Amino acid sequence: MQAYKDYEEMQSGIYQGYVALDMIRTEILQDTLSFCALQKEWTTLLKDTANDNIFLTWEWMYTWWTYFCSDRKLFLITVRLNGQLLAIAPLVTRSRNLKRGEFFRTLEFIGSGDVGSDYLNILLCKGHEHEALNAITDCLVKQNFILDFSRFDQDSLTMNAMIGKLHAHGWQSTRTTSTVSPYVSLQGFNWETFIASRGRSHRANVRRRLRNLHEDFNVIFEQISSDERRSKALLQLIDWHLIRWQKKGGSTALHTKTLLQFHEEFSRLALERGWLRLFMLWLDDRPAVSLYCFSYGNKYSFYQMGFDEAFLDYSIGLVGSALAIQSALEEQATEYDFLHGDESYKYLWTQNQKQLLRVDLFPSGISGAVYQQSMFARYELKRMLCFAQSQKTV
Repeated sequence: MQAYKDYEEMQSGIYQGYVALDMIRTEILQDTLSFCALQKEWTTLLKDTANDNIFLTWEWMYTWWTYFCSDRKLFLITVRLNGQLLAIAPLVTRSRNLKRGEFFRTLEFIGSGDVGSDYLNILLCKGHEHEALNAITDCLVKQNFILDFSRFDQDSLTMNAMIGKLHAHGWQSTRTTSTVSPYVSLQGFNWETFIASRGRSHRANVRRRLRNLHEDFNVIFEQISSDERRSKALLQLIDWHLIRWQKKGGSTALHTKTLLQFHEEFSRLALERGWLRLFMLWLDDRPAVSLYCFSYGNKYSFYQMGFDEAFLDYSIGLVGSALAIQSALEEQATEYDFLHGDESYKYLWTQNQKQLLRVDLFPSGISGAVYQQSMFARYELKRMLCFAQSQKTV
């Protein structure tokens, strides 16, 4: 009788914590050891997806979990076919925050928040996207969480397909552009042809600034290659960054102990993996600029810059960007991504940008409708407070 009951449970799709769809098994992993054990499979799967980028690597996401897990719980959804890993939805549950009016359980991507992860997404093995995405969608529908997905590319076929599947289950959504990510296409260029392709005034300014530096200083642009130098160069970049932003009300990128610990750890791992591009520009043996970049696949990603303000007259930030782009071209990178943010200096180099979206998804039924209305109320209150504050300063 018990054997028949076990068989019946397996046939219905629920057996020993798994949800099975034909030969597909979906599992929710909620402990750090299971996350750690996924490293090798995660890396193999990511290489076989359409969304491979440094912010979806196991190294970035596991390091994020190590330092930002205090008010969250793991909710990694894995999908397997005959034991082979087909998909990972890298998610965490976010604690309810009554002060912000968050009364319902919410799922968000690992990597969300101040750390600045871009292009967050679900990992889907090429050739198995349909069945794997169906399995993940069915799992999410049964759990009945609010979903808060941020910083994904608006052109992501994966995310747009999953949102469509949830809509088919009666879910509602709100979609906003959370930020933009300017990028430079380097395909087919070397440094000389690239700088010649920029606007006349910009290319003249870059060439003049580089020439002035070489006339006035002994110039060395160093790529940090040792762990000891890495740690010191990163600290120097952070010091310059914090000094500069202190005058503007404070940094929102490297402003907490936890964020600094995260970057210390991840930059170490990135150096080991060959991804780190941490540069230091020296002028007469004096450090002047440090750039924190990554080279992953065929793309350079610019994360942060710090510089000695004593060299501002030399447009030292512009020079640093020029030398980093030149290094990317020498490595035959096809793209230099400035990552999120619409700062004006990025548009000196390019007019291309990607839209990064935030989508909130609400389950069908009364709970989803209530949460959606409460969120609208919060946004409206925030808008009114911002307007009132602006009127006081006029």
